[in-house]
Amino acid sequence: MGTIEYSRLKSLYKKILTDYVFFCLCNLYICSDLENFLILFRIFIYRDRFMASIAVENIGPLKQTGQIDLKMVNLFIGKQSTGKSTLMKILCYCRWVEKKIMTGNDSVLSAYTHNNKFLKELMQFYRFNESAFSENSCVIYQGDCVTIYWDGTRNNARIERLDHFEKERYNTKLCFIPSERNLLSAIRNLDRSYRTSDLDVLFNYILEWDETRDMYTRTEPKTLTVAPVMEYYFDREKNTDMIRLKATGKEFSTFYASSGIQSALPVEVLVDYICGMAGKSAPVTKDELYDLLKKFLQRTPAENDSAVSAEKMNDLPYHLINYQSVQLYIEELEQNLYPESQWELVRHIVSSIKKATETTAFNSMLTLTTHSPYVLTALNVLMLASRAFQKNQQATLNIIPQKYILPENSYGAYYLTEQGDLENILDSDLGMISGMQLDGVSDRVDECIAELNAIIYGGEKLT
Repeated sequence: MGTIEYSRLKSLYKKILTDYVFFCLCNLYICSDLENFLILFRIFIYRDRFMASIAVENIGPLKQTGQIDLKMVNLFIGKQSTGKSTLMKILCYCRWVEKKIMTGNDSVLSAYTHNNKFLKELMQFYRFNESAFSENSCVIYQGDCVTIYWDGTRNNARIERLDHFEKERYNTKLCFIPSERNLLSAIRNLDRSYRTSDLDVLFNYILEWDETRDMYTRTEPKTLTVAPVMEYYFDREKNTDMIRLKATGKEFSTFYASSGIQSALPVEVLVDYICGMAGKSAPVTKDELYDLLKKFLQRTPAENDSAVSAEKMNDLPYHLINYQSVQLYIEELEQNLYPESQWELVRHIVSSIKKATETTAFNSMLTLTTHSPYVLTALNVLMLASRAFQKNQQATLNIIPQKYILPENSYGAYYLTEQGDLENILDSDLGMISGMQLDGVSDRVDECIAELNAIIYGGEKLT
């Protein structure tokens, strides 16, 4: 097991002493279960890495969200046009700007604090109309390594690096999967026919899909989580996405697939690809690579002008060259899906986020918008599994496999009201998300049934 002393472990990681998970860690340590100890240790020691939060005021339907503390899994629910997508887009954009600053040089930060670039790029990329913003609009973002403050339509963003910026900055892979995702299958050759004068979220999504689908070939297809009887692969010769039925071998283009498959397929494939990038090399331009090496050489001078020692090469900024985490932003996950398929898809995505976190020991993040009580229910089951796992690991694993179980307090859930405010709907005592806002129609249904039964059977309403 090694020579790690209990007292040293306790002093170094005192943040988790009050949590029951420390008891689990100690048991694994004492039992010399090194493999499981390291997996659990790497996840829980980084669980508090998320100190990020965001607050939005007077943008589109959003009036005042208050501070939203980010978790590994974030859920936004609400009626149509209450601002779910607006909030998630602004969050994703702030995380993207932070990523650019963390991996770039001083000119990147300067660019986003001049010429109104912060607002212009937000409006362009996410296709916001000018009417969504006013002099009273405000975004306050506290990130992992930077803070962003922007208000009004004419003001530049104020962006500051936190004190630990140089030590803690990292590279991350972001992916926004829009509600229009099924257009890739529903419209033939969309990747060649879609035209835009500027890069926007849909165009970027098409580019990411084109990059991703090469993973799956006729001989190495992907079995679909939402339809295990089907396989997906990309036919490079025909430049066509294909579905194959496992039982018969029959093949057809995704253009002829059901709407549910057309909606779920891009989610599954992109989730697998993006989460699989955790720990892998990130593409960098020559200028970015030059800047990274320049800073490295300034901090760690070479022994001579022509070479850097192998020992010093270990100090290269691999946390910037490699993706340390992934971030997924998915609109309306339930789109066109049967309840059971929603259940399976939620579990698959959560397990993928967990695997990415285990790979790098950095918390990856998932943010969802939904109208579906089934998505909410699936998350509630996994949240309860997190609590139960601390009480009785084996009994819990008999019900929910470990790959779906995140640390407790990894979830956040919010309801966007019609007044433009935000309500935290996570019941801390029960450890579950309240579903009352999504199931408000039940009382109306029951009332109508009672009144109709009274007509059918006569007499008073049946209750």
